[in-house]
Amino acid sequence: DRGFLHIIKFSGIAVLAACRAHPSVCDRLVELFTQRDEANRRDTAERAAEMCKELAPLFAEVSLFKPFPMALINNMVCNMTISMHAPDACIFEVGDFADSMVLVATGAVALQTKHGVPVGTFGIGASFGEAALL
Repeated sequence: DRGFLHIIKFSGIAVLAACRAHPSVCDRLVELFTQRDEANRRDTAERAAEMCKELAPLFAEVSLFKPFPMALINNMVCNMTISMHAPDACIFEVGDFADSMVLVATGAVALQTKHGVPVGTFGIGASFGEAALL
């Protein structure tokens, strides 16, 4: 079993069954879950605020958004989706439905034809897919 990751998953049904069998500890369990959930929400909100501060200036340099006031850009950035991809991961394929613009925040994105022929590279601050916004 070396080199394998072992995961044990259990569902909310398993927790509920355990609580029914041991009701005296359920209040404490609910309290712990509530505290963890609140901490996760706080951490997520703090990380999102940090990302907004870091990414808004980068977003403001995109030619499409240069004429807009910074307040509008901050609002857009704080409501966008941020995703991470492994090196050499395929983010989009030719023919995919485009429903959003992409801004490269870190790293680089290589463009290839559907046959894998390199076409170019987008680096930090580069954007593509602007037409999907219109």
